[in-house]
Amino acid sequence: MKSDKHLPFTFIFSVSLLLTYTSGWAQVKIMPVGNSITWGKLLREDPAVSGTHGYRDHLFNNLINANISARFVGPQPGNPMYDAVNYDPPYEGYYKDGRRIGQLLPDSSASIRVMLDNMPLDSLPDYIILHIGTNDMAQSTEIGDHETPGTVMYRLYRLMDVLLNYSRGGHTFKKIYLC
Repeated sequence: MKSDKHLPFTFIFSVSLLLTYTSGWAQVKIMPVGNSITWGKLLREDPAVSGTHGYRDHLFNNLINANISARFVGPQPGNPMYDAVNYDPPYEGYYKDGRRIGQLLPDSSASIRVMLDNMPLDSLPDYIILHIGTNDMAQSTEIGDHETPGTVMYRLYRLMDVLLNYSRGGHTFKKIYLC
């Protein structure tokens, strides 16, 4: 049976893009950022369970059905176990199984700022879907607030600050969706 648990998210995102998209625009570039939910970890199940390989396929299909030309961008290819035949290769993003918020901050080895700086300017995304924090919560990291170092909210606030203030060659993100 196909899982529909991601459909409300993809519907809201797709509608939001529709409201901001006009037919004269070039292809929309979207970068999915996050952990195994973004990557599509559950596809490793043998046999694969329909509808459990992350949200990207639902999102892509909603965009196509809405006649929006979209492409996923990022430094990493999609899950090699996922059949991306229906997508405009490469089926990219920036994700890793087990990733936590702090691992994307500027002082980490997987800094999202460094990753963005290393991407070709014409490949930078218009939209970022940030699905992160699940592993922080699973490891019982204190939720806290944006002023208390070491808490989920503090790290998330710092990460959003990096993304909201990112600019290179006149490029900024149209929207950042936090899921």
